[in-house]
Order: sequence, then structure tokens, then C-alpha cells
Amino acid sequence: MLCIDTSSFIAYLQGDKEKDVEGYWERTGLLRAKILQQGYKASLADTLIAQNCLDHHALLITRDKDFKIYKEIAGLRLAQAP
Repeated sequence: MLCIDTSSFIAYLQGDKEKDVEGYWERTGLLRAKILQQGYKASLADTLIAQNCLDHHALLITRDKDFKIYKEIAGLRLAQAP
């Protein structure tokens, strides 16, 4: 399971300040803080994936139940096995 637009990471590392790259790390941190403040688990890796999907309006397909909270709190588009 992985939903990552590697071109965004490459652009960031190259110093590109496009709209989809600028503020990515801050948005990720704020999302993680919001989830943690409500008493839920939020690993950095999961939050990076969720934020990337949110930024690109991408559907995340996963069997990992930890992403359910991102759907509830941030509106992540999520397809999960029951």
C-alpha cells in the first residue's frame, strides 16, 4: 500500500517552490498534531502518506486500519477492506 507522488518529493529536494510542494511539511505536522491531540495514534509515515493523498485529492487504497482516523478528521478519501 502506497500513495506517493514521488515527483513532489523530488521537486522539494531540488528547491522547487510549487504550490503542491510549498507548505507540505507544515501541513503534515499540523495534521499529525491534530490527530495526536485527540488521543489517536498518528505515525509520521502514515501522516506523510495521508497528507500527500489529501493534497492531490487521491484515493488511498489500504488494509491498514490506522488510516480510518484520517478519513474522520481530515476527510481523506479512503478505500478499505471491511
